[in-house]
Amino acid sequence: MKGIIFNLVEAVVTDAHGEQVWDQLLTDAGLEGGYTSIGDYPDEDLFALVGAASRALDLPPDDVVRTLGHGA
Repeated sequence: MKGIIFNLVEAVVTDAHGEQVWDQLLTDAGLEGGYTSIGDYPDEDLFALVGAASRALDLPPDDVVRTLGHGA
């Protein structure tokens, strides 16, 4: 997965909820931040972030992805 996707997800989350929520999602997903736009990262990282957001918001993962798509 291209890093730009992670940058867009981070922007959507931080714009709507702040940097602390982004940091908490990374922690809950078992990830460490620092995604660069030109980097390549495992798809599983994005799946873990969506899963963490799904649990935090009590929403199905599909709804989280849809929300990210509208916010980007």
